[in-house]
Amino acid sequence: MLRPMSGANGTGTDPSQDPEARLTVVGALRMVRFLPVLEVSALPVIDEVQAIVMSRGRDPYTNVERDAATVRRWADVGEDITQDTDSPEYLQLIACDITLAVAGTDWTEDIRKDHIEIETLAFWQTCDDLVHHVDGYSLPVFRGIKTTLQGVEDIWRERDWAAVTSGVPLSQAFETVYRQIENSIVKRREIALAVGRCAGWIESEVA
Repeated sequence: MLRPMSGANGTGTDPSQDPEARLTVVGALRMVRFLPVLEVSALPVIDEVQAIVMSRGRDPYTNVERDAATVRRWADVGEDITQDTDSPEYLQLIACDITLAVAGTDWTEDIRKDHIEIETLAFWQTCDDLVHHVDGYSLPVFRGIKTTLQGVEDIWRERDWAAVTSGVPLSQAFETVYRQIENSIVKRREIALAVGRCAGWIESEVA
């Protein structure tokens, strides 16, 4: 499992060649794209989630255990709450699961990868289902999007892996993709609001 290390990586090994470090950065980038939806869902531990994502994305060896413990405690309580897939808690728990995989303090590499890959798919498929359920893709905010939200994420997933395997320092790979994501943050927030309205988390706009 990925542990905080001294110096650049504590071993003399190039972090860009460390598969666990690459996985951490990939998971952090996935979570960056979740954040607008999580903001709309009013995730109670969003500050801790964001701190973990940004810290580990920029340095996959950073110790984030304090924030991870807070997220873990909230998730443990949340799992005891009966919820359905259109509740905000459902997506929040998925996001917390990936956040803990990014934190990387408790799980092996294989388990972390499974959580990141499977839960990313579940997150965006759920968003798609929420939008489809009320014919939300007819809304103006979705014009110009030629695929589903999951389809958009699939494209970004390829970019993530291309960046972390390009040979550049992982901090540079993270910042490059992070800037690309931030370039569309206004649109991402509009889409997140639309998901929230389709799900019934927030009131729809008055026509």
